[in-house]
Amino acid sequence: MRGDVVYRIYGVHEGREKDTFFGAFRSVAEAEAKIANLQAQEMGGRNWAEQYHNRGFVIREVIVEADFEIPSLPKPRDKYAVNGIKVSPPGAWSQTLVEVFRRTGPHGSPEKICEYERSYSLLQTFEPFRQGDRELALISRAYTDPPPFITVSRWNGATQVTFAAEMKFDLGSGRPEDWERQKIANFE
Repeated sequence: MRGDVVYRIYGVHEGREKDTFFGAFRSVAEAEAKIANLQAQEMGGRNWAEQYHNRGFVIREVIVEADFEIPSLPKPRDKYAVNGIKVSPPGAWSQTLVEVFRRTGPHGSPEKICEYERSYSLLQTFEPFRQGDRELALISRAYTDPPPFITVSRWNGATQVTFAAEMKFDLGSGRPEDWERQKIANFE
């Protein structure tokens, strides 16, 4: 919240005008742990940090000037996991059964809470998030040809506007919601 202190990590490189931001943390210890992780990464057999941030990383203390609250832990990404199972026959367009799990207990043992079908490989199409006290997720069931966002049609002399939006599903109930179509207006 306003007035709290957060610790931001920046990567510094000689000759680069702006430093690269790597996140904000609640404590110096958390920020230092992230820096150690960044410094240990390699890319193409070379140390990644030395190559792209040759002047190292810095931690900058910042006082929060907005009404923002760092979300409680665990983060939704840490609390939920998905498993994609290919269900299409060989040679056919990929179809995936996506199982959603909630990690529970002291060791995070998974509990299956729901599943849905996706018309392609899983990729990164499941994104859990928190809104207030509710845990929700954005999902993508279709790879191509999703329902149009807005459709205008005429039927029996009447113009109809229909909209479609892929809805969030509630991780508390474990029930994904399908595409929801609403008749907005009949203009004639």
